[in-house]
Amino acid sequence: MTFEELYNLIAERKRTLPEGSGTTVLLTKGFVKILPKLNEEAFEVGLALESEGPDDVALEVSQCFYYLICLAVFLDEPFDRLDLKTDPEQTCKTEHELAKQLARDSALLCHSPSLEAINKMNSLLFQSLILKKSTLEKMFSNL
Repeated sequence: MTFEELYNLIAERKRTLPEGSGTTVLLTKGFVKILPKLNEEAFEVGLALESEGPDDVALEVSQCFYYLICLAVFLDEPFDRLDLKTDPEQTCKTEHELAKQLARDSALLCHSPSLEAINKMNSLLFQSLILKKSTLEKMFSNL
């Protein structure tokens, strides 16, 4: 699954609101459901960065991306405004510094959800994959 396919699936769930779908619950409850889950997953990415291997980081990052994309769909942000590409030139920090940054930026995002904050988190998630030498292919296998 690609980011665009995931975005389209979540957008379709927003349009159709199928019963029994966890995504439907997130999109109908909005911030009150999406933001706590996003914050939880960002924290778990940080924990995985500091104490787990690349596969665990990929799993946590994939879950965090899911909630970020749910938030973008909830905010009616079009897919083409999401910055969902990796930049190999990004400077990766230590695992501990990156974990702290994820915690701070996740808290800020939850306080003031916006496209800019979503894209900042996206960048940190890509840095997490790069730092742990995980791959997008591994991450997509978890979606």
